[in-house]
Amino acid sequence: MSILKEQGAVFESELNLRNPDAYFTKLSLRNPDAFFTKLENEGAKIIITEKERIAVHPDFYAKFVNDLSNIHTADVNEAAKIHTNDANEAARLLDGKEAKLFRKLVSEGLAYFDSESQTWKLIVETAPSEKVAEEKKRTAMSILKEQGASYESELNLRNPDAYFTKLENEGAKIIITEKERIAVHPDFYAKFVNDLSKIHTNDANEAARLLDGKEAKLFRKLVSEGLAYFDSESQTWKLLI
Repeated sequence: MSILKEQGAVFESELNLRNPDAYFTKLSLRNPDAFFTKLENEGAKIIITEKERIAVHPDFYAKFVNDLSNIHTADVNEAAKIHTNDANEAARLLDGKEAKLFRKLVSEGLAYFDSESQTWKLIVETAPSEKVAEEKKRTAMSILKEQGASYESELNLRNPDAYFTKLENEGAKIIITEKERIAVHPDFYAKFVNDLSKIHTNDANEAARLLDGKEAKLFRKLVSEGLAYFDSESQTWKLLI
């Protein structure tokens, strides 16, 4: 644990590399399962990704989570803190060890930017490896349910095609615009369509004000892409999706 404290995090994929502490390397290479179990029993957080395990010292993890929650870029003109959804920019605002862990979690789909709270969220797996796939399946739709809609332009995923295909297979509605894909939770979409049907003004800005925040964002996006229009005959908004 003392070596883990110095390193912050140990990545299973790097255990075949030369380590300053020979015993540490020999132990991890001889029996990786025992190595990670030992660290977990001593209080380390073990993050399970699709490709590897990552052992994280509890003090480092607590600091990492705190620093990540405070990531912002300074807007001098507004004198305010603005959270950034750019993964590369976010990584530059972390120290080296934290940035390495952050990039790994983003690449594995275990960190995402929540547009509503304007903060980065973590989805870290500590369940047994055989439960990881099912757990992540539940998580993907549960996150979408919280967000209502997920916009490709706001994602930092290694494989967006797989992400949208997975959500579509799980029941999400995928809207394809000229610029991006939008994944919409079925419950959110049903409410959106119902709420929109009750609006009878042809002014898009006024219509958006009559919707809740998440619905208004989707509505404005569809209007800007020509996928929503006001039908003067029925005096309602129609969707072309």
